[in-house]
Amino acid sequence: MIPWTERPSRWRGPLDLLAGAYPSFLLGRRPPRGVVPVFHFHEATPEGLAPYLDALVAKGYHTLGRSEFLAVLEGGETPEGAVLLTFDDAYTSAWTVVAPLLAERGLRAITFAIPGRVSREEGCRPRWGDAGWEGRGEDRGEEPFARWDELRALEAEGVVAVESHSYAHARVPVGPALEGESWTAAELEALPLLSRPVVREEDRLRPGDAREEGRPRHPLHSRFSRVPAWIPAPDGSADAGRRETAEEQRAAIAGDIRACRDSLRRELGREPALFCFPWTVAGPVAVEEVRAAGYRAAFADFFPGRRYYHPRADRYRLMRLKHEWIPRLPAL
Repeated sequence: MIPWTERPSRWRGPLDLLAGAYPSFLLGRRPPRGVVPVFHFHEATPEGLAPYLDALVAKGYHTLGRSEFLAVLEGGETPEGAVLLTFDDAYTSAWTVVAPLLAERGLRAITFAIPGRVSREEGCRPRWGDAGWEGRGEDRGEEPFARWDELRALEAEGVVAVESHSYAHARVPVGPALEGESWTAAELEALPLLSRPVVREEDRLRPGDAREEGRPRHPLHSRFSRVPAWIPAPDGSADAGRRETAEEQRAAIAGDIRACRDSLRRELGREPALFCFPWTVAGPVAVEEVRAAGYRAAFADFFPGRRYYHPRADRYRLMRLKHEWIPRLPAL
């Protein structure tokens, strides 16, 4: 059974509020000394992102870069008015939209990349402000994720740092196939790209599509859950299979985490330091393996927890706020 803290729930917001999870600035107070609000985004467009960035600048806030945030985590002084901006999945817009809009305002951010999904095309595409930039629906087009050349260019610019979001960003079967149900092309196409079943083809990953129509439809959940995966029978029988052992679960989780680390190390030429769990799901084994892989901190979701960084925070259980909360920050 999937723990309630790993599932969407209408009760979670009220429980977080009662547990003191939300920072005081949501009530109009200035963030206390030592607190860093951390906001997360996903896809971005100029018209969607710019108002949030302009609100930060107008209210007197500044953003921490990767090295500055790591210094704060490891005991350094927290600058007054500091926030951290994060962009999950390293969509194409991290290169084409996010970086140029941040640079124009003197801001910085972190994007969490998925090496198994990074585009293998070469070169850097035009972006906002460049001739030839098309700027419509690029995160949902044929090449939704940034290229390695673009991620390396982001690193070189120093505006958007690239960190880890797992190797595959996979949802895996966690139980027998639903009785009498199989995937249809329409159902697969309707799912968000990163919520579809992951199909491995040689050394590549792709989201499930019409080619998977008719296959048994298993309940899916994050690879990093505490819930063991379901291993279907080799003959594909819908009602046959077994749960993975604790040893198999740990090996699969550790393999993904280390593959992500090794890919970023190889492609970017430096050691990644921050890990962001997909869907913020992180069971105990996953947290242990991120720590063992040498990461210096990780973002996830826990109850009870605090949806901001504070000096007593567990560095491997850091929580964030949705970017929609940015306008609630009081002026400094």
